[in-house]
Amino acid sequence: MNASLTVATPLIAMRLQIARACGINTDLVLKRVGLNPTTLLNPMAKLTLAQDNAIWREIIALGGNPAIGLKFGQYVKLSGIGIVGYVMMNTRTAAEGMQRFCKYERLLTNAYHSEIARDKYHLACITHCEGDWQPERRCTIDFVMSAMRTLAVDLAIDPRAILQVQFQFDRPAHIEPYTAVFDRAVLKFGCPDSRLIFSSDVAETPVIGANPELLAVFDRQAEMLLSKYERDNLSDRVRQKIAERLKGETPALSEIATQLHLSSRSLQLKLQEEGTSYQMLLDEVRRDAAISYLQNSQLSKTEIAYLLGFSEVSVFSRTFKRWTGQAPSKFQQQNVQ
Repeated sequence: MNASLTVATPLIAMRLQIARACGINTDLVLKRVGLNPTTLLNPMAKLTLAQDNAIWREIIALGGNPAIGLKFGQYVKLSGIGIVGYVMMNTRTAAEGMQRFCKYERLLTNAYHSEIARDKYHLACITHCEGDWQPERRCTIDFVMSAMRTLAVDLAIDPRAILQVQFQFDRPAHIEPYTAVFDRAVLKFGCPDSRLIFSSDVAETPVIGANPELLAVFDRQAEMLLSKYERDNLSDRVRQKIAERLKGETPALSEIATQLHLSSRSLQLKLQEEGTSYQMLLDEVRRDAAISYLQNSQLSKTEIAYLLGFSEVSVFSRTFKRWTGQAPSKFQQQNVQ
């Protein structure tokens, strides 16, 4: 289940800014997803993976391009990913920049994690998906692979050094958008993970304009933020507690507060500081669970509605359509694994 998988609002805000520049009505995207634009103004707030997927779904619907993630990735700048980008800009070599990205990636998302692998001839930047697969995650993978290429160029890597690009989904009907972005690189689909494979000599490519004094400053800031994220990310802990107790009845705020050794009022105030509320988190966990049940089980709508604490199947069906734009039965037909 994906209840605790999140994406930082600055990353989503950047993607929406790119979407706006590409002519997409992002106000309509947010309206359809049911997201208040002010949420994106809180740099410490995070959205769930389900919300991120819903945003991609609306962007595709309005943009009419299933491979739009590739296009978006070409607009990414190191400065656009905040402190993580500033750290990368000031590392000594491109390989060090990539390693720093992997170290601080949790400041951007815990729905994906990256690692660097090296041998005598190659350097690979590998992206793994956490949690269950949904079709919209292809957009994120497209975006990540394209953005990695763009950022590699920002780190002074020659794009011709990209030898191969692997994708964790089946070969799409049209690969022209992929060949246009990755040029001479060999493309492979249906792989266990997604990765950009460079020739090994890029590892020692010096980062032009790197400043070791600034790197020390940004490293300290990133370490501090990472420590704060690991310690204080209350929203994720609340989501997890809700998911553990969402078995036929709706857990009350007071129950979750007690589990976290907080008063109900303190929990409400702390969640407000993180740009969310108990009701929003409950809604997000229910949505993630509903999607997972419909994709990966043989449970009926009645059984799913009961497990998620809905009083009636009709209420569950209406709510699910509000979340995804589809009735549960139609969603299951199109997305069953």
